[in-house]
Amino acid sequence: MTNIITSIQTFARKFKNDESGATAIEYALMAALIGGAIIGTVTLLGEDTNSSYNEIRTTLNGETSSGS
Repeated sequence: MTNIITSIQTFARKFKNDESGATAIEYALMAALIGGAIIGTVTLLGEDTNSSYNEIRTTLNGETSSGS
């Protein structure tokens, strides 16, 4: 009976001191924040890039139609 209680106490101490789950949660939170920042940046830059490509396309189409 004493061995069982000792085993339970040992398990409880190890479980209390185990921080691997907390570390995994911290990494997941950091990854989520980095992902959010990337998505926000791509969204903002994507609109500017799209308008720039539209201007280039319009310019090139105007030059090729007037040049031929």
